[in-house]
Amino acid sequence: MLRFTGGLSQFVFDERRFNRDTQRRLTKLAKEAIRDWLFAVLNAIDNAPHTDGDSFPIQTGEAKGSFKPLARLLNQSQISVSLPITPAPGRPNYISRGASQGQVVFQANAGDFHIIFEFSSDVEHFLINEYNLNTRFGPNASVTPWNSFAAGGQAFEDYIHENVERFFPDINDYIIVRDEA
Repeated sequence: MLRFTGGLSQFVFDERRFNRDTQRRLTKLAKEAIRDWLFAVLNAIDNAPHTDGDSFPIQTGEAKGSFKPLARLLNQSQISVSLPITPAPGRPNYISRGASQGQVVFQANAGDFHIIFEFSSDVEHFLINEYNLNTRFGPNASVTPWNSFAAGGQAFEDYIHENVERFFPDINDYIIVRDEA
């Protein structure tokens, strides 16, 4: 009698390496989405006086300066962000004052794919124009509320939805084939 026997290889999934690589990739995805959030916030404020080539209203640089800690975080993560700020002619330079009033929190917790991003600014005239109707508080502010954070939130979500698939690693790269002994 002709007899054939064969065996199957044992397939093992390298979950630890997959989780580590996925967390690293999702962290990069989140930081790129934060970059889009920042650009959307800066571009959402229309019809306000500003320096040349900038849609964000700049008189002293204080409000836009509050985004400097966020730009620094992104640049340290190799997510290139340029945040030029030039006070309007004849106005004081409050860029560093604004930078001290911006706070950013970014946490990527390994293992559970939980990422936290928070930005806040304590620049009073920015906050008043962001959330209050027809205040026109500050240097000839545009129609308010600006709702720039809402525009940023939408840009963040759009970026995540459009790009999440390309950030996930190929699961086949984490399957280890071991011959049975």
